[in-house]
Amino acid sequence: MFHDQFTTAKDYLDHLLTLAIKQKASDVHIEHRASGGLIRIRTQGDMRILAELPQDHMSLLIRRIKFISGLDPERSGNLSEGRFEFDHGGQKIIMRLSILPTNFADDLVIRILGSAPEVFGLSQMNFDPLIQNGLREAVQKSMGLMLVTGPTGSGKTSTLYAAIQEINDGSYKIVTVEDPIEYKVEGLTQIKVDPRYDITYASVLRGALRHDPDVILIGECRELAAAEIAIEASMTGHMVLTTLHTNNAVSSILRLINLGIQPIDVANAMTVAYAQRLIRKLCPVCKQEHAPDETMQARYPILRGKKIYSAKGCESCQNSGYSGRIPVGELLLIDDDIRDVIIQSPSLGALNRIAVAKGLRTMADYGMQLVIQGDLSCHDVVNSVT
Repeated sequence: MFHDQFTTAKDYLDHLLTLAIKQKASDVHIEHRASGGLIRIRTQGDMRILAELPQDHMSLLIRRIKFISGLDPERSGNLSEGRFEFDHGGQKIIMRLSILPTNFADDLVIRILGSAPEVFGLSQMNFDPLIQNGLREAVQKSMGLMLVTGPTGSGKTSTLYAAIQEINDGSYKIVTVEDPIEYKVEGLTQIKVDPRYDITYASVLRGALRHDPDVILIGECRELAAAEIAIEASMTGHMVLTTLHTNNAVSSILRLINLGIQPIDVANAMTVAYAQRLIRKLCPVCKQEHAPDETMQARYPILRGKKIYSAKGCESCQNSGYSGRIPVGELLLIDDDIRDVIIQSPSLGALNRIAVAKGLRTMADYGMQLVIQGDLSCHDVVNSVT
């Protein structure tokens, strides 16, 4: 007997993954503690404990996961990555494994990517019309740089792929450079970065440009060399889409400049910057109505005289108070007036002023609209975007 009613580690792993999928988890965390093993899931952005295991059972479970991921079950103490498929009711679910050696033993995180065909277009991503139309227009340009920004787990990659799907009709040569490749999509030339073999973002981009691409998707511009190539490509007849880790759309401009890109090149290359968060949607069955407090009304005058909602919890939402997540974003379209400011190596304040003057709707503004509609709680919006 492996654990409880489960005979083998395989049976127990199948049980854990089934529970995680049913609870719409994005990740399964298998972690070591001094007292034994802890298994947690991240669902709707929050961590929840799923199970606890004795240490000897943890070792067997980890060996099983390494084996099906194509890794050596006997090897530990190394950073490793792998993938495997899980059969969930006849549907093949792709799982991405990451291994991190800790002071106790190897900790594992399994990212639940879903089934391969589930790559949506912009119209299926729950964007509001302003953002949806802006992103669609941007990706259909013949050249330029489109930046999608936000923290880890904010849906940047899904947004990039949704944009790419708008033009993935066979009439464009589309190359992606990623680490890892999260979605395998028909019609794209997809390349995985692997620094162990000197397959870096910069080296792959140089090679990809010799294959006559129309569109290049770069998983992340985290180094100057890759950013320089992306900027050059976007100014020489290619549409380039990539991500950055910044707090908002305006900050992405300064991030490129701080990486070492000349302001005039940033100005000439950029066409759009889009910042995004994924915020938990209130359960429509049990959400509770109340009036906003005076502090929030003073901070956000749009809330004055309005009724807002907060989470409660019921059987429908498994007592979480939430049902899914909503993308909350801000879209900055780069026009000639904004380019004139970028060229001057501006401060963040100067960029914010011109962005607002050009009609930027911030994430906070959009989030508060959704608060008034009853989709989000004021607390969650404030915590996520400020």
